[in-house]
Amino acid sequence: MNSNKIKTLFLSLIIIVSALTFNACKDSSSDTVPVSTAGQYLNLNAGSTWEYSTDGSANTAVVTVIDSTKLAFTKNYKVFHSATLGTTSSNYYTYKNGNYYLLIAKTAGGYEELVYLKDSSEVGKKWSATVSPSGTAVVYNYEVKENGLTKTINSTTYTNVVHLKLTVPISGYMADAYYAPKVGLIKSDAVNSGVTSITELKSYSLK
Repeated sequence: MNSNKIKTLFLSLIIIVSALTFNACKDSSSDTVPVSTAGQYLNLNAGSTWEYSTDGSANTAVVTVIDSTKLAFTKNYKVFHSATLGTTSSNYYTYKNGNYYLLIAKTAGGYEELVYLKDSSEVGKKWSATVSPSGTAVVYNYEVKENGLTKTINSTTYTNVVHLKLTVPISGYMADAYYAPKVGLIKSDAVNSGVTSITELKSYSLK
């Protein structure tokens, strides 16, 4: 599997993660009470959109949730359309039992699925996913590097941000992704074939 395809797959799986509403609760003593973020990093509502730019380019990627599903691996996957420079592609995502799934098309036909994100975000948590879209096994290694971060992207400040690192040994591809409740991915720093790229959220509209 070539490095460009790996980069495309990773960008597709990170640029559309989003969340439902997250509200902090307080008890009578004004101490903050933890609130579950289960399922909050993927918005499956039709009409939701996200706009991302890479390396400050004016050519942005716009991702839209479509009112359509695909049944695979006993799960209903929602369809996401990504449009960049007039080119449109479709990707399929779903959430179940604390895991966020992505379908990957196989060259010979059919699909494979991988877990690209988990609700549990304790620092140091690791997992791997192996797929063979072109016949060669490709291993995706994930690790939670930080949580509870505050980051400002394009003048918007996000709290409770989770920092996830992905490495793909077969190609040397690496990426650091930052996810925030309510919004999903806000930034990705990637290295592909020695070239660094930065993808940032510019705007979004959630349904």
